[in-house]
This record gives sequence, C-alpha cells and structure tokens, in this order.
Amino acid sequence: MARDCLRSKGWFVVSLAGLFLFETGLLILHWNSYWRTEPGYSGVLDHRASTWSGIAHLVSAIGLLFVFGSVVFLLSRVFSAKWLYWTGVVAAIGLWCGTQGVAQMYAARYRWNAKAGITEFAISNPTLSQQPENVLWQRVVRWQVESDLNGRLRASGLRRTHGWVSIKVVRIVPIALPTLDCDCFNCCLEEDTATSGR
Repeated sequence: MARDCLRSKGWFVVSLAGLFLFETGLLILHWNSYWRTEPGYSGVLDHRASTWSGIAHLVSAIGLLFVFGSVVFLLSRVFSAKWLYWTGVVAAIGLWCGTQGVAQMYAARYRWNAKAGITEFAISNPTLSQQPENVLWQRVVRWQVESDLNGRLRASGLRRTHGWVSIKVVRIVPIALPTLDCDCFNCCLEEDTATSGR
C-alpha cells in the first residue's frame, strides 16, 4: 500500500520536475544575452551565444523526456502484466524510430521585425500538403525555436524580414534540435535595405 502511494506520487513529482526543467531551458534561451556580434569583429556572432543556447536546449530536452517518461509510467498502472506493457512500449518505440527515423525535418515560415520580434510562425511538414501536427505540438516546438531565431535576427542588424527555417524535431518527444538552417540573412538584407527608407 505504501509502495503504491509512493509510486503514484513519484510519477507526479517526475512530471513536475520535467515541466520545471523544460521551462528553465526556455528561460535560459529567452534571457541569453550573448545574441550579439563578437566585440571588435563585425558580423561575427559572440561564441558564447551558441554555448548557452546548447545548454538551454539540453535542459529543455531532459525536461520533455521526464514528462514523457512520467506519462508512460502512469499508463503502465492500467496494465496488470507490466512486463508485457514495457516490452510493447520499447518495441513500439524501436519499430517506429527504426522505420521512420529518430527525427524529422520540418519547415517553418515566419515574419519578424526588430520591435515586435517574431509575429508569425507556422510549422509544416514539407513532405505533406497539409499540417498534420496538432496545436500543442506546434506550440512546444515554437517555444524551443523562437528565442534562438529571434536572437540571431536581432544580432544580424535587420529591421524586418520574413522567410523560412528548417527545424529537426524528434519524433516521439517533440524535442526541437537547434539546426536553424534558414534563408533569413542573404536575401532579406537586400529587402531590409530597400524598405528601411519607408
């Protein structure tokens, strides 16, 4: 009885810890003050920006894994044959990742200006015509990407721009890997120059 009570509280504590870590990672991303050019080197991004961004993404990823683990553990309480449940979970994850890959690339279209930051951000699957992912999934991915993209654009010196960015997202747990391959600098520098006088 006492062991069951501890287990029931355990998944809740792990879930809260995961949410706390996820939010902590997002706060580190948001308050990263190194999104600027290297002092004395015009156009060169401060090397500490990527370091802090990497730490923040790692903390957020661990938090999401904790939340996912606590949900999987909670669902295990429904099944009496625990070994069968855990075998099924591991097999399903292994089969899915083995056939589909661990992560998938998505394209996100965005609109940005220096005053408001990112005003539009829509994620789509480039291999499908429609957007199959739900609103919560899109929001979780956006939270992980938005601060990085916003910081890079602020450091670029542009006034406003729009474009697309490629995002790699882990399939089962929506961990967004900070690839940020985008078209937001070369072409939009011309656009910003053309529109700056308006």
